[in-house]
Amino acid sequence: MKASATYLYLLAPIILWFSVSVAASTAVLEEKELVCFSYGCPQLPEDLIEEDVQIKLGYSDDPSTTAALLDTSNGPIRSATLTLTGYKGGKLADQINQDRALIVAPYHELNNWSSSSEENEGDDSGNNILMGVFDGHSKGGEKVSQFVIEELPKRLADGLSDIAATNKGEYKEQSVRDLLNQTFVELDRDVPVGENGGCTASVLLKLGPKLYVANAGDSQTFVAIFNSVTNESEVVYITREDKPNLPDEKKRVESMGGTVYIPPPEKPNASSRVVIYDYKTGYRSGLAMSRSIGDRAFGKKGVIPDPLIEVLDLNDLMNKHGTKECEFDEFDENSEEVCVMDANEFKVYVVSGTDGMMDEVTVEEITNLAGPKLYADDGNDILNALGTLIVSSAQRWGSRYRDDIVITVARIA
Repeated sequence: MKASATYLYLLAPIILWFSVSVAASTAVLEEKELVCFSYGCPQLPEDLIEEDVQIKLGYSDDPSTTAALLDTSNGPIRSATLTLTGYKGGKLADQINQDRALIVAPYHELNNWSSSSEENEGDDSGNNILMGVFDGHSKGGEKVSQFVIEELPKRLADGLSDIAATNKGEYKEQSVRDLLNQTFVELDRDVPVGENGGCTASVLLKLGPKLYVANAGDSQTFVAIFNSVTNESEVVYITREDKPNLPDEKKRVESMGGTVYIPPPEKPNASSRVVIYDYKTGYRSGLAMSRSIGDRAFGKKGVIPDPLIEVLDLNDLMNKHGTKECEFDEFDENSEEVCVMDANEFKVYVVSGTDGMMDEVTVEEITNLAGPKLYADDGNDILNALGTLIVSSAQRWGSRYRDDIVITVARIA
């Protein structure tokens, strides 16, 4: 059930939602039945464009509607994702959401998990996570982003199984790096479109204490430390936006025959682009990123799928930011000081968002809202927090044009 024309053009219901006093009830949000695969059960975003989603979250102009709570019977909410279809002109019925996202938690290698909980006893991969956002663009971009969310988890799980088998159950860091790069490249090779259509990919893979962040394009992922005492967050890592004007990217594109457009200073909000020309038709097209999956026509001119990969260690993060409580026996001159980290004070979480979110809402705005909500009580307000962020972004885009928006957030520690 789609929202009204007024909603799409003027965002009026979005604005109205948050002027309504929402009372919590004991109702449970009806979630779509999860479809599980050999690697786990992917959590996909619902779309705020749908009125039933608005109502289920308690954002309604009907005063009799009360907020529905997420089901926390199985423990606190540890992850959430939400999207909003954009408006790009034309008929309302023709609007297509090209953004995709997924969270798989827990995430298992292909040969290390069964749908039977009894068979999973002793499996130490229960804390592993795969999450990411994928911003489709150009004609057929939604086919590419959909292909990626279906294939990426399977191919990574298969590769991780091979790595574990080769290394006696261990995930060697360089092997995982190589697997991520190989998977992005193979997905780029296999996308089910022709010359046009592509998507970004901003992915986090947690394996034990290691966080692998792989990014291609202008979507972004960041890792943050949440201080439960001050309710504040510190961003410790954020992916770069792969833009054509960056010196290394520009050099590669131009070396492969591509042209880089750099907007003039009087257009500070405009993006640099890789520009290609069709000399048969005289048509010129541009891509606002230097790395992506798909976009074969641009791939011939230096746009590559290879992600930039960063590896963070949770133990290092906690040792750096945690509080140590140290004791020693002052009456024993041979006593050594013993220090223990306070694991309750600092938490780690990850956020991924497409440029529909990240171009309009600051990282500080996201952490100020998402951090406290994610760790407050059972975390049932986190989906509403994501709704607030999406609404803020949508309002800043305006009603004449609005990009698709998707955001994901997950507790890591």
